[in-house]
Amino acid sequence: MWLTQFDPGEINDEEAEASLTAEYEAQIAALERKVGQLTMELDLIKKPTSAPNLGDAELVAIIEEIRDELSCYEYRRETRELNRRGHLVNHKRVARVVRANQLGIKPRKWYVRTTDSRHDHTSTRSCTAT
Repeated sequence: MWLTQFDPGEINDEEAEASLTAEYEAQIAALERKVGQLTMELDLIKKPTSAPNLGDAELVAIIEEIRDELSCYEYRRETRELNRRGHLVNHKRVARVVRANQLGIKPRKWYVRTTDSRHDHTSTRSCTAT
């Protein structure tokens, strides 16, 4: 726009710079508005929507399903998995439901038994016994 006016001599350098600055400021303002709109839309998309309240029986069924897939998960990890699946549940509620329904994880077996002490052989005397 201003180039067509500058060539014939209708605009001097300062007016051209002012016009160019005004155009850039208008474009920057439009881009800032667009960024603001996109930020608001992104916040709305990220914000989790509240899921319908699950009853304890439904929650137990979902926890058992998670346990089938991931047997070593305890209530903290189960809570995160439930939230990933779209069920907004507090970790305290998950812990209470797990305790009430005796869904605790089975303790690990920390050693392997290698000796069978239930044999028919008699045991030998101790060397210190007289």
